[in-house]
Amino acid sequence: MPVTLINDTTIQTLLVVGPATVAEIDELGDAFRSAVASGAPTVRVDLSGLGKLDVTFLQLLVSLRATLARAGRSLSCLGLGPDHPARRQAAALGLSAAFDGCGGQR
Repeated sequence: MPVTLINDTTIQTLLVVGPATVAEIDELGDAFRSAVASGAPTVRVDLSGLGKLDVTFLQLLVSLRATLARAGRSLSCLGLGPDHPARRQAAALGLSAAFDGCGGQR
């Protein structure tokens, strides 16, 4: 599952394409840590290419949001419409907060 980092001085964008499961956790974790280390005030996760996901990814996203918030930074998401299956899965697992601020716009 490729994660592409797109650097900007004010927004660090992570483009997630394909599955986001425990099998990809190392790559996802590395990308999320790089985004935090960038120091950009906003980290944006583009989920328009998101495939299969599991609770591991949702927990990682919630952790990223909390880490950034503690530093006075923000997380936003793109490409995840209100009817996306990932939202239903997150709600079923009690992790709807993972997608707070996620919109369907690109």
